[in-house]
Amino acid sequence: MQVPNWLWILLAVALLGLLVMKPVLNSTASQEVWQGVLRADGLELRLVLRISKAPDGTMTATLDSVDQGALNLPVDTLTIENQAFRFEMKSLGARYEGTLNEDGTEVVGVWTQGGRSFPLTFKRLEPNAER
Repeated sequence: MQVPNWLWILLAVALLGLLVMKPVLNSTASQEVWQGVLRADGLELRLVLRISKAPDGTMTATLDSVDQGALNLPVDTLTIENQAFRFEMKSLGARYEGTLNEDGTEVVGVWTQGGRSFPLTFKRLEPNAER
């Protein structure tokens, strides 16, 4: 059975439309990835914070504890105002408070959990640099 030429043209136009629309869809939401190492009680735990920003400006975040295999842990609240950077994770009884540097590439702060506090610095990863 031979496929009519008009059907091939319609299929090509539809595929081209999807290729053209893909960058537009990706530009409506953005994600930043931050990585840090939490040093506590002789352990070093790599943490990856993923912050997504919707077109309306709302932000959501998840945290991965890479060395513990815990992925996509929900961040309940996240605020970034001026240089103040804070988030809270109720499921872990944890919070983080830090200060964003001038060029927006690093946050130096304190991780608090279980009544104890530990220094923690997050560094912003370049797009496609995630390990």
